[in-house]
Amino acid sequence: MLLGTVFILRGIPGSGKTYFRTKQFPRALVASADDYFAQGGEFKYDSSKIALAHRFCWRKFHAGMLAESASIVIDNTNVRVADVAAYVLPAEALNYTARVVTFVCDPAIAARRCVHGAPEEYIVRKAEELENETELFPHSWTHEIVKSGEAR
Repeated sequence: MLLGTVFILRGIPGSGKTYFRTKQFPRALVASADDYFAQGGEFKYDSSKIALAHRFCWRKFHAGMLAESASIVIDNTNVRVADVAAYVLPAEALNYTARVVTFVCDPAIAARRCVHGAPEEYIVRKAEELENETELFPHSWTHEIVKSGEAR
């Protein structure tokens, strides 16, 4: 018996993942590394704590599955296959359907929209990595691509 669906969003910073999530899944449990850096309504990113942020995110995801949440959304860049597998494999093991949604966006547009201040050079590198890693996805994963345009 399937318990629900885990939606794993992936894409470069500024590609529209969070916007999509707020519009498409307003009632879902959301697990995001960004939440670790949100303090009193402010976003205070600290690159030295990124591993802690991702552990925080994974624990929230796992707790949501144990609580049998019907819809769980992972809202991170999840560029590498290994990043995605960290969510797909446990989801499937606990009787969830895992759906991967990749956001493809021009890096220059993403850099203008990015609210975290990531430099365009970083976003360009991540876009190349995203494209290369997408080609390595197992065919058994449910995967869709969303082209993210200028307007939101």
